[in-house]
Amino acid sequence: MSVNSLPTRIHNDEIEPDPMEDESYFYRHYPVKFSVEIKNAKNTITKYSPCGMVFITDKRIMFIAEEPTPDDSFETFHIFLEDVVSSVRRVNKYFRKNVFSVTITLRTGVIINMDIVYDMEDIEDKRIFEDYYGMLVTWAARTVPERYRTDSRVSGVK
Repeated sequence: MSVNSLPTRIHNDEIEPDPMEDESYFYRHYPVKFSVEIKNAKNTITKYSPCGMVFITDKRIMFIAEEPTPDDSFETFHIFLEDVVSSVRRVNKYFRKNVFSVTITLRTGVIINMDIVYDMEDIEDKRIFEDYYGMLVTWAARTVPERYRTDSRVSGVK
């Protein structure tokens, strides 16, 4: 998990992530409101909530803010799927059907609460993101290199 360390490039007048070797893009959507709360091993909580574009590939989930936050503390975010040891969907506290909410635990012990809010007319795009997310996180859990394997479960799959 990294904040502000996602390498980007300009392609067709849009900022997009630099692809990794053999990375396959499955999904991207703009605009979304991206809210993330990161709790590290020292129980320090950091929160960010910009608007921008979300991406999902076979290797990572990424977000690029439309504009950096006013204090320049947040512009990009990404998680490597192979680092996810637990991913639990949360019921959105406002019961809004246009919000994807998940709590993710990484190998490092960092816990991420992530909400992705779609415009109401983009509900189908949210469903597509949910399908890809579930499929890719489950797949990544099964293909993690042996040195990283734990007894943890991701989406109920060991």
